[in-house]
Amino acid sequence: KMLNWVSRFNIFSFLDNNEPGNTEGNFICMLAVGAKRSISLDHSDLFSTLKTFYQKQPSWLFGHINYPQTEKTADGFSDGFFFEPETVIILYANHLSISADGISPDKIFEEIIGQQSTTVTSSAVKVNAQPNISKEEYLTAIRNIKNHIQRGDCYELNFCQSFTDKNANIDPVAAYVQLRQLSPNPFSALYRINDNYCLCASPERFLQK
Repeated sequence: KMLNWVSRFNIFSFLDNNEPGNTEGNFICMLAVGAKRSISLDHSDLFSTLKTFYQKQPSWLFGHINYPQTEKTADGFSDGFFFEPETVIILYANHLSISADGISPDKIFEEIIGQQSTTVTSSAVKVNAQPNISKEEYLTAIRNIKNHIQRGDCYELNFCQSFTDKNANIDPVAAYVQLRQLSPNPFSALYRINDNYCLCASPERFLQK
C-alpha cells in the first residue's frame, strides 16, 4: 500500500531491510517523499559540495552517488543527487512514524491505508536485457583480472557488467515487489528521480558513516 501511494510522486526513496521481526530499534522500512530542496553533483567536487549543502541546513538527505559512467554504462542518473524530503515515513517493529511538512501525518496515513495492495502478475515484468559488452571483451577483462591477482596487485575484485533493454515496458513498483519476493535482501530499495528508477536488492552494505 505504501508503494502504491508513493508512485504518484516524482522523487522518492524507499529503503527496506526485509526484517519484519526486527525488535532492535532499527527500522523495517523507510520512505522519503518529495523534495524541499535538492542538489545535483558531479564527481569533480562531489563530497565537498554535498558537505556544504548539508551544513547549510542539517536534515535528512536521501539520494545516490553513481559510478563513473561511459557511453556503454550510462544509466540516466547523474553522478550524484541528494534531496531533503517533504515527508519521511519510518516503520518499526511496533510503531509507525510520519513526519511531514504542510500536510497532516494523519491524512497521509489515511491515504496509505486507502490504497490497494500491490499485486504482481507474470505480465507485469517483461524484459529482454542484452549485455553491454561482447563475450570477447568479457573474457579479456577476466584474464586481465586474473593476471592482476597473480601479480599480487589485488587479492579480491568484483567485476560487474551491465545489461540493457531499451524497449522494456514494466511497472517499476510491481517489478520491485517481484524482485523483493524473489530476493528479500537487507539493503533493498526503490528509488525514483523523475523518469529514472533504480530497483535494488543488495545483500551487502557498501559503506556506512
